[in-house]
Amino acid sequence: MQTDLKLFHKLIPILIIPICFFIFAMYGWSAFSTITEKNGLNGDMYMYYRLNRFQYSAYTLIISISGLLFIFFQALFLIQKNPKSLTKTFWNILIFIGLIIVCEIYLRTRFVGKG
Repeated sequence: MQTDLKLFHKLIPILIIPICFFIFAMYGWSAFSTITEKNGLNGDMYMYYRLNRFQYSAYTLIISISGLLFIFFQALFLIQKNPKSLTKTFWNILIFIGLIIVCEIYLRTRFVGKG
């Protein structure tokens, strides 16, 4: 049941994949820095949010892996030419980005400046 994709089914992954890669890279680096106890903002950000190291690294690692999975599924469904799954994945990514925004707003309310 392979059908031709419409133009927007081809354009959406071109826009979504770089956004998901950016999410994967930024949150992945933050998770790596927190887990390996690197000095600097990414490694010590959990203190500003009043979380312990495990909570913050789990949060950033889950977001990073989710971004990577969305890249994989977008590419897979684009190669398979599955428009229904591409559309579902697009809506799931929008919900995911909305949840990231809500979580970041919540974390900003817990932020304690050290200056």
